Amino acid sequence: MENVTDIQKEIWLFIKQSVEEQGYPPTLRELGDAFDIASTNGVRYHLRILEKKGYLQHRKGSRRGIQLLNPDGSSPYKQSYDDIESLPTGEGSDNVINLPDNSLPPGLTPWWKPLPIVGRVAAGSPILAEENKEDEIGVDQALFGGGPGVELFGLRINGDSMTGAGIHDGDLAVIRKQRTARDGEIVVATVNDEATVKRYQPEDSRIVLKAENPDYPSIIVTPEDRFRIAGVVTGLIRRRVF
Repeated sequence: MENVTDIQKEIWLFIKQSVEEQGYPPTLRELGDAFDIASTNGVRYHLRILEKKGYLQHRKGSRRGIQLLNPDGSSPYKQSYDDIESLPTGEGSDNVINLPDNSLPPGLTPWWKPLPIVGRVAAGSPILAEENKEDEIGVDQALFGGGPGVELFGLRINGDSMTGAGIHDGDLAVIRKQRTARDGEIVVATVNDEATVKRYQPEDSRIVLKAENPDYPSIIVTPEDRFRIAGVVTGLIRRRVF
């Protein structure tokens, strides 16, 4: 998805994943709870941005009139508007966003492939990540930049040192396996055999692995340390979705 913020992309992914895993979309209140947005007006702000970029359409005057658009501007919905009204949401007063099962943002080709989960990484108190695969989940990897020649894997987040970047305890971080990173990217890295998730900030004679929570110190990597990048975070799957 182009020209949208990370949280807007995550909101879109959360909606799609909710439909795929639960059979129905989230309410605005549920979206607010998932992304720590205090009011439904805050959620609507992000949805308006997605609408302006061509990913959603809001039917004005309707409480449940948000639809995903095809690249040609048509609606891919199989359900009628009345059908959307009757979906089981548990929050009857909130808007419902309804996405088709096979929906993708314009320009993406589906890439369904099991996503291996290789262990947990402590965000805040680094621990050595487990080497063996714990599990796998079925996911359209195109939503996370996957495709031919791109290897993705999942790591569980344990801790809250990266909450400022929207990464919370229990999230499943989707990682693109690679050995390098650009300044400012969030990486999975090992420092002296301990694994962590931090923002990568290289400097002249050291590397700063920055925490995104003022309660946690950043990790300073010097030439004497054993340092290796395992991959770059490309997205998140919330614990509550699956």
